Amino acid sequence: MKKLFYKVLFLFLFVTSVNAQSLKDVVCIVKSNLSEKTTTFLTNYRDSLKKQGYSKYASSIDSYLKGSFGSGFVYEASNGKKYIITNRHVVSDAETATVQFEKNDGTYDEYKDLKIIAVDDDLDVALIEFPSTVRKTAIPVKTSSVNDGDDVWTAGFPGLAGKPAWQFGKGSVTNSSARIEELVSPEVSVVIQHSAQIDGGNSGGPLLVKNSSSAYGYSVVGINTWKALNRENTNFAIPINAVVSFVNEAISKKNSNSSITGRLNNFNASISNKDETFGRMASYISNDMVSSISSKTFLKITDGASKDAQEVILANFVVDPLAGIRYALASYVWNVFRNKGNLLPYTTSNPDSEDNFYNVTFVVNEKNQYTSKWIEEQGIWKLADFNGLVSEDGASVGVTGVSISNPYSFNIYGGAACYPFETPLSFTVGFDIVTEDLLSLGFFYSSDEIAGQGYNILNAKAKLMIPVNFGKFILIPYGFYGFGTFLEKDGSAFDFTFGSNYGGGIEFVYDMDSFAPYVGVQYCGKSFKPDPFEDLKYSKNSVDVLIGIKLGKNSGLSLW
Repeated sequence: MKKLFYKVLFLFLFVTSVNAQSLKDVVCIVKSNLSEKTTTFLTNYRDSLKKQGYSKYASSIDSYLKGSFGSGFVYEASNGKKYIITNRHVVSDAETATVQFEKNDGTYDEYKDLKIIAVDDDLDVALIEFPSTVRKTAIPVKTSSVNDGDDVWTAGFPGLAGKPAWQFGKGSVTNSSARIEELVSPEVSVVIQHSAQIDGGNSGGPLLVKNSSSAYGYSVVGINTWKALNRENTNFAIPINAVVSFVNEAISKKNSNSSITGRLNNFNASISNKDETFGRMASYISNDMVSSISSKTFLKITDGASKDAQEVILANFVVDPLAGIRYALASYVWNVFRNKGNLLPYTTSNPDSEDNFYNVTFVVNEKNQYTSKWIEEQGIWKLADFNGLVSEDGASVGVTGVSISNPYSFNIYGGAACYPFETPLSFTVGFDIVTEDLLSLGFFYSSDEIAGQGYNILNAKAKLMIPVNFGKFILIPYGFYGFGTFLEKDGSAFDFTFGSNYGGGIEFVYDMDSFAPYVGVQYCGKSFKPDPFEDLKYSKNSVDVLIGIKLGKNSGLSLW
């Protein structure tokens, strides 16, 4: 699956030259502005996580709400207008963007609420409007290819102590045309591999070469986007010629994603491509849809996803909560359509609405119909609702402090009878495998004395549960029924019969994320016939105290 960016290992700050100082006039900090709806949505989710004791994930949302930033630069397009260019992942969840230019005295020229005109998911590039009243000379670009060994420079605002700090670094081109499918499909573009310094926050900033005729002393040859984790000084930039093509298509509206028909055709092609993965669908999920899905629906989708998909959802959620939810929705849409053949889309607009959207019905194999709503977001048509997921939910519904689900897959336990308390002691050990939230199957062994005779009891058991989660504490009332063998102690190998166990109880569980210890108390009835052909029947009732541990936490449910 394509990775949008790499985690940063170290932060450095470099002394800049006179030319680098002047570059601050055109190289800027780019901050994403979340919509009020999205902010409210994330706040509700954060509060719900805190209430349920998941402080790790709540803190992820807290960090995200503080805001993220990257770098960008002023670019003059073929239509004579100036824009800000940055990476798509810098503004992926944003409604608008704010850009800041640092001045020599440490203050900033700031331009707020700029519109995100277009984005390209394949290239990871975004185009942001820039006020026409601002007088700035854009930095020139050099569209001809660079060569291995060429000197290059990076400029931008990577984070230092959590804040953007100017950094200007020098290196060389180590591979002028790297083909790395995990970053950009080679069919779309190569990438420039170089050794000039980049760190977290450099994303979207320019890769530069010397140009004595430029007012800034440099020209742009690429956009810094990725950094390899497991190698030193291995950084990657998108060639500027690919970016120029994207900008020209965006301002002329020739990009296939700018029309609803082209977007639906691309959607159909992705679904039909057997080499694609569900992550591709994430580019079709709008921010509006992400911030409109209720927690109940999110949990249901995540729990129904494959284990691989759950790992992707969780890993993204920790870094970017909205991305985690986006991948969950992508998995759902993917699973609906995958392996069902080509789609035949019928598109109808709603002329009576002030909103610019299309209602689209997908017909599969001429019989199965799926409804959807598409809106234009960041210059691209994206899904705002699918099969009524949003309309059935209501918007931005936060989870409550109580939920009913079993977040663990295995249960190992042991215990002894507290009533009647006898000698020899009656005890039980066993394990359960949770097949659904409310149902588990397992085996248990019990040693007991019934009607004056000792028995070794081995039973299979089905257990019906109602796990009620109060944050870190889980209360699980349950009932069970088991059937198996009752083998006489000190008897021959043939002194056994079949009987049943039945009863119910309650478990008090403390969720410690990776495992959960618990104590419980249960009523257990045992019943069997020593001779199946006679009416004589033995039975015994007891109250047992159990201790155990739950393991194998479900990665999807562990978010909540």
